[in-house]
Amino acid sequence: DMTQDLKSALIEEYTNEWKPSDGEFYYKIRSYQGVFGPENPYFERRWWARLAAVSTSTNKRDRLEQLFRHRKFAPAFDAFRYIPVLYSGMRLSVFNKIVSMRCLEELLSFLRHTKDFWYYIFNNDTNAMQKLDLKTLQAVQLTAPGAFQADADSLYGRIKSGELFGSFDEAYRDEIWTRLCEMTRDFLVPSLFAFFENWKYLKGPADCMKRLIHLERGETIYAALDNAFRGADHDEQRCAIQLSRSAFRYVSANLSGRFDTIYRQLWLFAIREYMDMPADSTRKLAIPGGSHVNENVLFEFASLAKNLGVESEQINRLLERDPDREVARRLLTTARKPERYKYQNLETLITQVVSIISSAQPLPSELENGGNEIDDKPRPPKRCGIPNEIDQLRDKSCMFLPKLHAPMETNRTIHSFFIQRSMYFAFFGKQAPVDLQNISDFDGDTEMIQLDQVSSKTVNGHSAGLLEYQKLEERHHDLKITVQRLEKEMTEEEGKLRNILLEGQAVESKLNRMKQEEIEQSARLEKLKELQSRVKHLVELESTRLSSLKELNAREKRLKREVEKLTSQIERLKQEESTRQAAVVQLALERDGLTKELQKLKENISELEREQNDRKLDIERLMTKEREYQSAVGNLHPENNSTGPGTAQTNRVLIKFLIKLQEILVDPSDLSKLEKIAKEHLQQKSALFDCRGRVLNDIDGIFDKITQSGENVVYVVPQWQPIERKRKELHKDEVQETEQDVLKTRLGQARVRIS
Repeated sequence: DMTQDLKSALIEEYTNEWKPSDGEFYYKIRSYQGVFGPENPYFERRWWARLAAVSTSTNKRDRLEQLFRHRKFAPAFDAFRYIPVLYSGMRLSVFNKIVSMRCLEELLSFLRHTKDFWYYIFNNDTNAMQKLDLKTLQAVQLTAPGAFQADADSLYGRIKSGELFGSFDEAYRDEIWTRLCEMTRDFLVPSLFAFFENWKYLKGPADCMKRLIHLERGETIYAALDNAFRGADHDEQRCAIQLSRSAFRYVSANLSGRFDTIYRQLWLFAIREYMDMPADSTRKLAIPGGSHVNENVLFEFASLAKNLGVESEQINRLLERDPDREVARRLLTTARKPERYKYQNLETLITQVVSIISSAQPLPSELENGGNEIDDKPRPPKRCGIPNEIDQLRDKSCMFLPKLHAPMETNRTIHSFFIQRSMYFAFFGKQAPVDLQNISDFDGDTEMIQLDQVSSKTVNGHSAGLLEYQKLEERHHDLKITVQRLEKEMTEEEGKLRNILLEGQAVESKLNRMKQEEIEQSARLEKLKELQSRVKHLVELESTRLSSLKELNAREKRLKREVEKLTSQIERLKQEESTRQAAVVQLALERDGLTKELQKLKENISELEREQNDRKLDIERLMTKEREYQSAVGNLHPENNSTGPGTAQTNRVLIKFLIKLQEILVDPSDLSKLEKIAKEHLQQKSALFDCRGRVLNDIDGIFDKITQSGENVVYVVPQWQPIERKRKELHKDEVQETEQDVLKTRLGQARVRIS
């Protein structure tokens, strides 16, 4: 009967052997604040103190307080209260960076997707959600068993056996597996770990988006672009859909659908090209600088936003700049260090470089992505965060709205485009804002937006005006130089000429070096071709070797199966041989036993034959005595022996049959059964005798009389008629002997066994 405070005190009695995760701090403090459970200020203060104790600075405490104050993020993270294991992926130290991205709508969309995903997996059963364990979460997060067989193979057996989702029975695990496969046909399994990795995926593109608009305090990129969108000024019920870098088509759309479509397409451009549009460096320390902005890509980005209906001062400033001149200026200023060299007529040189750049011809659309191929060792794609560079370049041609929302074919193993597509759906939603199935071409070249044409026309317009200006400036500068040259002394002119000659020699030397490098490159190219041929040959040899190896492996497996089969047959034959030998031994034993029994039977037969002969002799002797007895009886009764005239003498023979009645076991302490049987025989007018021929007519003491001789035998004579006393006295000896022999050989025996 403990109180709630005592229970909490026992639960919160931690040792210093482990350090709680950021997610556990969030969950515990939120619980004791009264959001997830009963409010308890004491334990809330304890957890705040614990957070301060394990942190090397106040950074995590500040970030957690910032998160609790945020009116959007705090409820979004609180929504995972019934799935506490998800909080294990939280990272408080980066929350300020996440907020500073100004991508609130996209990040909240990812959190909503994560919550909806797990609620669907557990069929909205909050009790079941709380049983999700950390081992299971780490095994299934960032996998897609519904789309890729390799992921399904790695998870199915572990879930079926109960290694994963072990807190649920087999039937419920089968339901979880079905819903898991259903939800991962277009998505990776989300988690808060994935969220705190995937914000990096939006960081670079978000910096690019900020170049198009000015963000007020607390304003998000979505809100700023919505304010800059001028779609309502044009009564159009259609929206341009970018199919490739230079091709667009139109689809019907209402006003809100147009903006959402344009917003997504600007993000997709930034995702494709953010490596060429890095954020401006704000570094103050003497550290190596980052890469420079590709002015043409930035100009193309601004042109796309302008043509799609977004207007801002930032876009106009980007479009007023000539990207080719900016590229030429950076080329010249970085080719030689400005603190050590300077150019005479820099603007003229820039114009010359621009004219060279303008001579470039655009590649056909089918070849425009060919330059993105990188010779690198293949490696598995990263399932979260910033993609590998080779994957990013390879997937650029697919990161367009129609391709992202088109059905995707399933493969054996996961690929990088599916991962980027999954993150795009999680941040922006799977449902397209317009019907992309009704994309159609418009007649006439004037209605088809060609981004390269717009960009090139704008650049050429700028270049034409600048060329005229540069020509006038060059004239003025040439006149000025001419005057200066006339005023300068002859020695200075000679020095200039010498410098020119030296520069010419340097240029010539540079040209020679370039020619030599070209020759070396040609040689390297030939060598590479030769190496490629050798590699191809080695690949063919390896393929042949692998084929032979497969055949050998198959043959080895077949031989192993045959060996195993023969081994099992040998074992079976050994067992059968052992069984047969045991049977032979058993039969020999049985034969010896039968031989002994046969010998014994023969002996018994001989004994029985001897007994039979003796019995015949006894019978003959009895018959003789019987006749003598009858003769004696006849002499005692002469009236019975008189024969009338004509009457023949008749000799009668007494024949008695021996019947074995029964055998019983008698307990000396209970003689009721013996006495009952004796009474029954006496009532049937039978006579009872012991083995010595003594009459047992007295029931009392019958047990002692029977057992005195040690044979325990009772002779029963049915229908017994006693002989007259006088005859017994005359023939006492003969009668006793005769009765005993008759009782032993011809009367029935009833044996009584005493236990």
